[in-house]
Amino acid sequence: MTAWALMGAGELIGMRFLLWERDGAGRPPEAMPDEIIDHMMRFIRNALAVRGAGATEGITDA
Repeated sequence: MTAWALMGAGELIGMRFLLWERDGAGRPPEAMPDEIIDHMMRFIRNALAVRGAGATEGITDA
């Protein structure tokens, strides 16, 4: 389930910023914004974090 969620998030984020995003001349961006990559990496780390008995144990904002 986690793998499917991560694949779906990656696909939609990629489409949003690399396929659908265009500048005034209709060109796509050269790269994914660093801020988006940082947020996605935090999301991935939290999704894959080892958890104990508590459902929210191990989740961080860093």
